[in-house]
Amino acid sequence: MTAATFKITPMECWITLPAIWSDEAKDATLAAAKKAGFGNREGDEVFTIAEPEAAAIATLKSFAAPDALNPIKASQNPKENILICDCGGGTIDITTYVVTQVSPYLTFDELHIGAGGKCGSTYVDRNLHSLLSEWFGSSFDELPFSQKGPGSKFMTSFETYKKSFGLSDDTGDIREIGPIRLDLPDSEHFDEDERLLILT
Repeated sequence: MTAATFKITPMECWITLPAIWSDEAKDATLAAAKKAGFGNREGDEVFTIAEPEAAAIATLKSFAAPDALNPIKASQNPKENILICDCGGGTIDITTYVVTQVSPYLTFDELHIGAGGKCGSTYVDRNLHSLLSEWFGSSFDELPFSQKGPGSKFMTSFETYKKSFGLSDDTGDIREIGPIRLDLPDSEHFDEDERLLILT
């Protein structure tokens, strides 16, 4: 596509939003996107969509193709529904849908008002930090953000264990997470030489 063709091609921008957000939060996000320049060209449009609905569309798209091995169909039976559990970084949303149309594109009706909470992956991270603050006090609390915040080597190491938790029993009961530089002697929770946090 040339730059000239790109310039005159209408674009749709879809912004996903947690299902539990208030209408005010959704409106503010849409307004922010428009202020940032999305949808400013003639023919461009900006839309919002609930994250569980977007997840349902992305998950079921391959099953809506006519040649799918096990194709989905618009529900003729009110007992045939789809439950979406969208576990994200900050929120978890659970919503139940019925498929109302498969072609030319998937559409859903929400069967029950979605439920959720602010208990996503970042909730687990915050609780880890609270635990380490309780164990190590100022030695942990006073660490620079670059050593314990998102994207640090320490939190990247924790993220690996967090994502694989429960998938395998081969790793035993001990998890060594790090590196982290704490001004502390060896303890049951910290290996000073290796700069590793020890979690069971």
